[in-house]
Formats: sequence, structure tokens, C-alpha cells
Amino acid sequence: FPTRRSSDLLEFATRAAAVREFGRRNPPVGVPSVGGKLELRPIPKELEWSDSDLVVLQFLRQSTEEQRETQARPHVPTAAAILKFVDDRTASLAAPLGAVSASQTRDDVLAFLSDIGVAAPWEDWVAHDERELYTEWERTSVFAPTGKPDAAAKDAHASVRRDFGQLPVYAIDDSGAKELDDGISVEPAAPTASGEPSWWVHVHVADPTALLVPSHPLAHLARDRDHTEYFPERTLPMIPEWFSAKHHLSLGSPADRTAAQRVLTFSSRVDATGTVLESSVEPAVVRNIKMLTYSSVDAVFGSSPSSGTKLYNVALPPEFDFAALASPSRTTDDALLPADTATQVDLRTLHELATSLGRQRVASSAIAWFQPRAAVAVSPSLSSHHILSPKPQFYASSPLITYTTPPTASSSSSSSMSPSQFLVAEHMVAANRVAARFLHSRGLAAPFRSQLPVTATGDLSTVFAMRDPVTGEVPLAAPLLHGLSFGSATTSPSAAPHAVMGIQDEAGYVRATSPLRRYGDMLVHWQIKAALLPRSARAASALFDPPEMARHINRMEVINERRGKISRQAEAFWALFVLRGKLGGEDEVASALLGKLTCLPMRDAKHSKYDGSWNQPVLVPELGLRAQLQTRLEGEAPKAGVSAKVKVVDIILSNRPRLIVELKP
Repeated sequence: FPTRRSSDLLEFATRAAAVREFGRRNPPVGVPSVGGKLELRPIPKELEWSDSDLVVLQFLRQSTEEQRETQARPHVPTAAAILKFVDDRTASLAAPLGAVSASQTRDDVLAFLSDIGVAAPWEDWVAHDERELYTEWERTSVFAPTGKPDAAAKDAHASVRRDFGQLPVYAIDDSGAKELDDGISVEPAAPTASGEPSWWVHVHVADPTALLVPSHPLAHLARDRDHTEYFPERTLPMIPEWFSAKHHLSLGSPADRTAAQRVLTFSSRVDATGTVLESSVEPAVVRNIKMLTYSSVDAVFGSSPSSGTKLYNVALPPEFDFAALASPSRTTDDALLPADTATQVDLRTLHELATSLGRQRVASSAIAWFQPRAAVAVSPSLSSHHILSPKPQFYASSPLITYTTPPTASSSSSSSMSPSQFLVAEHMVAANRVAARFLHSRGLAAPFRSQLPVTATGDLSTVFAMRDPVTGEVPLAAPLLHGLSFGSATTSPSAAPHAVMGIQDEAGYVRATSPLRRYGDMLVHWQIKAALLPRSARAASALFDPPEMARHINRMEVINERRGKISRQAEAFWALFVLRGKLGGEDEVASALLGKLTCLPMRDAKHSKYDGSWNQPVLVPELGLRAQLQTRLEGEAPKAGVSAKVKVVDIILSNRPRLIVELKP
């Protein structure tokens, strides 16, 4: 790339300076009106980019890509020079080139790209860093309703599906959830041999494999995507939304609630102690789905979980109408629940059985440690600027970003789940164990998940004694203070114990309850459903042998290694975007929150040869965010698990967003 002041580069600098001034004179104002659509401002013809401008802009975008601290950054000097050229054109001289560090240059470039309308001021640089992946995601949505026919397969199990008739199915999720994979039913069963009562609990799981055989193009698409990706600003579904909507795959999606919906049902007969007496798996249809939210079910148990502090990216008037901007919520039966005594009885029974099932796992070896986590919402849904536009894009308004801190900042032991969340989670674990037993008993390969027993450098028995007897949760600091090592969960074609979940039997554990969102769950469904058919009716490609299953598992692991925890990084980006706007500001709520922060070190500090500081990964419970604690002297940083008071000193909004904190005096 030429470093001299070529005519093309100087023309770019002149145009970019004019574009930046246009953007500064026309900033976003407020949030969208009713309808929630972000409108672009008209751009004068003379401010549109030339072909050579686009080359420069592509170079600048490449200069922001993250590299290791010890790597040379060949883009840096030229990127800094380009920014200086633009500053010269606006008579606002930048810092001398020699005083600009590599990290500062990257952040400067990101800010500059927002200033000139190449990226939105709120651009999610985490998703942007994976632009090739997500551009491909959008490109592979080629099977549109107006395009190629979906050629859905014929349901091979249509003649053997059990009809659950009017047995109520409780689909419990957030109000904004779109992919409802599962619902739960309960009914009395025969007494035990000793005369004690028992119940059948049925977990009805959406059945996309009724229409998608492994060779179907959309099944290949699901394989390549692997799982639904959730960002605060948008959702990238594994199975295209149009296909799920057309075939009513999500539970409760038909307008006619009495319409039959295909499911794969995992049933357990359970007694009051949480002992599973028998189990079964069968293709089925359900007809009476009750759509409920977690909050409405919590109210049945007299629980009203406290919410954390809410911060917004813009100042809102007291009369602001949140409902006008929010995405449409799914239809629910929440309003009917207070008077529906039969449903309330069923929910209480399910919660009591979930409690007994949880106690059984904890009595084995289950242990859990949950970190407080922030919640972020962005309205309306946004797209990322993966492809350079031929003209700058400036918005007339900004999205509303809502950052909610965790309900509590305490490090004491308390359940991270509300009663309704615990009910659903425990019965999903039970259903997955039913699936594992079915597969193991027939010698079928599947993505079995396992994990070795917990080890510790300290007294493991002391930590185990701290566990909540129902959920297995321990105080936040306990695993750190005692050096607990949970080990990595592994996936293999054959069963093995999952000690951390308290699953020690030979059948192991699989995940089967989210086939709309996880390809591994679809694999489990294909294996089970092939085994349920007569051998003469099984499709040759519908049953995977261990070597083929191992290849699928390897593919899933490669995808997950690449994408890792990208959705959590995106949540951190949006939370930090809001927080950065509050630093040193007049928001009294934010100032009070930022003035009482603590940190919980995750590991001991390590010395950086790059800048001489001591860096330590920490959790800031009050914010529900990970951070980097920086200290200057050896031995100054607290030990892992020892809480300390901190203050925010920097927020870096890049493709690897970071919160930097220092110890308070």
C-alpha cells in the first residue's frame, strides 16, 4: 500500500473529511418512533465513495483485525498516516505519529470508520470480526420460499405416532423466544411396588427431522451452521425461519392451537424421591399447548425474582413507550394462568419432581458454579456492515440498547435460576438422560457428552459440603479458593460418565431437546428415529455408524472452536458500549453503580513482558462482566478467589472488547 501522499489518497482524505463533517452535523437523534425502524439519512452525490476510496477503506478495515501482542502489525504506520491526512484536511492535527501506539491506532481506526459512515457508531465489532462467516450465513439462506421448493421429506413415522390428545403441554420460555423446542406434560402413573405414587413426565421436543432427512439441502445447511447464533442485535437461526414457520416446527406456532404438532417425546415414570422407574421414547403428536413465560410460572410459586439495574445508551423521557419499540412478543396464555387451577397443580407437581431429580444428581456428584451475567437487549434488530457500501451510511436515530446488571452482586451461595427456570432445566436433563439410555441400550453411536470428576488443590470435601442440596451450586469464590478444576467436557460416539452433572451410570448423557437450535440434537433424533422403524423401512443414510458419527463430532468441535464464546463476547460489547457512555457522565444511577465495584480474580496475575504490567482475569459481579485487572507491582494483585475493590480505568470496544480495572486505593 503506498505510503506517499498519492493523488488518490489525498482525494480520499478530502472526501473523508467532508463526510466526517456531514456526520458530525447530522448525528442520530433519539430512538426510532413507533415501528422501530432505523432510517438512513440521504447522502449528497459528491460524498459517495470512489473506487479508489473503497480500496483505502478496505485497507483500514483490515488494519483493525486483532493480532497477538508480539506480532508485527504492518498496517499500523500506514493506517495512522491515513488518519493524519484526513485530520490535516479538517485542520485538526492528530497526535504525532511516533506517539501513537498500536493499540491506540486500532481503536482510532474503529472510531474513524464510524465517523465516516462505514460502520455504525454502535457497530458490533465482535460479529464484524467474523464477517466472512456471517456473510456466508446470509448467502446460504438461498432456499427462500420464492426460490427452490423445500422438498420436505415424507414423515416416515406418521402411522406410529402416539396422539397425546388434550393432555396439556406446557411450553415455558422467555416472552421474546422464537424457537420453542420443547414442552412438558405430567400425568399420574401406576403406584410403585410399595404403593407409593408415581407420575409420567413427558418432554415433547420439536421434530424437524420428520421433514429433514440427513441428505436434505437444509439438513446440510444446519450441519454447516451447527447451531443458532444469538447476538443481542440479531439472531442467526440454524434452520431458516421461513422453513420453521411454514411447517410449524416451533411448538405452539400454528394459529389453531388444536392442530396436531409432530414431536419426539421422551417420557420418564418418576416417584416422589426422583427415582426413574421406567422410560420410553416415541414419535408423537400434541394438540393442547399452553404458552407460558418464566415470569408467569414464577408467580405461581410466589416468586418474583429481583431485576438488576437498567442502563440505556440514550436519555429517555419519563413517558417513553418501551412497548412501541420492542420486538413483537409471542402469544402467551399468561393472562389465563392465575385462574387456571389445573395448570397450577401440574406446575407445582413438576417443580416438586424436578426438586427430587435434582437431589438425586447432587447426592451423586453434581456440582455447579454460576457467574453473575449481564443481560443486553437491542431494539430494533440490526444487521452488520459486512460489505462496504458505495456511499456512507448515517442514521437519523439510534437503537435503544438496554443493559441490565445481575439481580445481585453478592458472592454468597444462592440459586442462579428462578423456580421456573429450574423446573424446565431439570426436566430437560431428565429427557436427555432418557435419550442416552435409549441409544446406549441399542448400541447406537451419538454425540455423547462426558466430563471427568472434579479435582482440587484444596479440600474438595469442604467445597462439596457447601453445595445447595437441590441445584448443586456453590458460592462464587469457593472453586477459586480451593483450586477446583472442572476439566473440559468431551464429546465422543460412545457413552461415558458425566461426573460434574452427577451422571455416573454407563448410559452417559446426550443432548436431544433443542433440535431447532443444535445440529448435534438433530443427529440424536435421526439415530433414535431410525431405530424406532422396522429394519426394512430404515433409510440407508439415516443411521450413522461410530466412524461417521466421529466425523460429525469433529466437524462440530472445529466450528465451536472457531466461534467459541462469540455470543458472550457480543453481549460484553453491547454492555461496554453503554457503560463507556456513562463514564464521567451525569447519570446518577450509573455513577452510583460504578462507584461500588468489586472484582473476583479468576486466576493469579501474570507478568506481561510487552508493557511490564501484571494482568489478571477477574469477574466484576456488580456488572456481570469479565474484566482485566492491571497492577504495576509484583505481589500487588489479589490471589484467585479473594475479592477486592476496583475502579474502571478503560473500556476498549474492538473485536475483542475489554473492560480494564485497577485496584481502588
